[in-house]
Amino acid sequence: MDILTDFFSKAFRLVSEDLDVYFTVKKGEIQPVEIEEQGENQFDTFFLVPSNDVILYSLKLPAQVEENLREVVRSFVLEKEPVREGIRIDMAYIKEKGQLKVLASVIRESRYQEIRKQASEMVSELSGILPVQLLYLAWALQTGVSDGLVLFQDDETTLGAYLENGFPVSFMKCRAGRPLQQVISRFLAGLRAPEDVAVTVFGEVPEITEAFPDAVYRDLPESPAEMLPGLLKEKELPVANLLPEKERKVHRKFWRYIGVAVLVAAVGIYGTSLIRDYLHLRSEVQTLQQNYESKKKQAMKLVKKLDERDRLKAQVQFYRKLKRQKMKICTVLQELTAITPVNSYATSINIRRNNKFDFNGKSKDMYTLIRKLDESKYFTGVQKSGSSKEMSDGYTAFLIRGKIAY
Repeated sequence: MDILTDFFSKAFRLVSEDLDVYFTVKKGEIQPVEIEEQGENQFDTFFLVPSNDVILYSLKLPAQVEENLREVVRSFVLEKEPVREGIRIDMAYIKEKGQLKVLASVIRESRYQEIRKQASEMVSELSGILPVQLLYLAWALQTGVSDGLVLFQDDETTLGAYLENGFPVSFMKCRAGRPLQQVISRFLAGLRAPEDVAVTVFGEVPEITEAFPDAVYRDLPESPAEMLPGLLKEKELPVANLLPEKERKVHRKFWRYIGVAVLVAAVGIYGTSLIRDYLHLRSEVQTLQQNYESKKKQAMKLVKKLDERDRLKAQVQFYRKLKRQKMKICTVLQELTAITPVNSYATSINIRRNNKFDFNGKSKDMYTLIRKLDESKYFTGVQKSGSSKEMSDGYTAFLIRGKIAY
């Protein structure tokens, strides 16, 4: 939305699998309307995608990579995603103080085509296809929350994001049946968040009161329609629109063209005086522009830019290599965390350069742990080393050795 929208109404339609609402926005106030009041094709229509269908990633990159940004983002996402085929990657970004703040979205291509087909059956044109997570984030920013952990409940899935200075640096998703407190603890530990991190809960999130007694609770709007205008006006949050830009339909009312015409006329009058001054100055500096030293300086600047580009490319390649090395260690540790039974825990994990590892720990069911490690695609040659020791608390101290196959 632009500045004129604050003085004139703007019509929207928000559609999802279980929602279809028409409304207008004027000076920040939302009014529901009937389709008979203005034609269907006068609404900017957005289709909401359920949170379970879309995964969001957040990146902060130097502004120099903007030329190759799409390739950098795609490489980053493919390193994170276990399945690289049959997925659709979209992105949006904003530039701020020499940095690019990027939000990337990932959705299965088959599911995306289902959504496009479903949307085409409900509406004749679209302005965007938006992940519902973006509406929640925009609402959090609109209510003044810019730092810490924010939590939302989307049907049976708990959504979370960690904010720093109004930008989500990481996302969390906990489906029904998983231990929410444990998932949040691991999420915050992975970010190295402070113990007294601010937690803001929007709406009703089950199992959260005991885990975070100092959390701040805020209400969510009754309808997602109340969150959409805030998202479209938000300047700090990139809008990851899944609809290709050339297919987005945005309506401009007649008053907008009048405003543009007035603006063009004012610019024309002012521009006439500028052109007159410019022509006068141009005659004075014409000979200077043809000076050899000026051209030489321009050539030297181009050479420096080429050198800077090559240096940045080398940095990007170095960061990619470093990320791959870190991801290997993170993947192994995540796999160990995922397959370790509840009644087992590690006291120390030692990974050697030859990809062999030592797993010291305690367990009430050591052989189940060994079996899970041996069945994992990330480990081979898993076996107990030495003798185990029964403890007074019912746990057995053990040493398991194996090799990392990842």
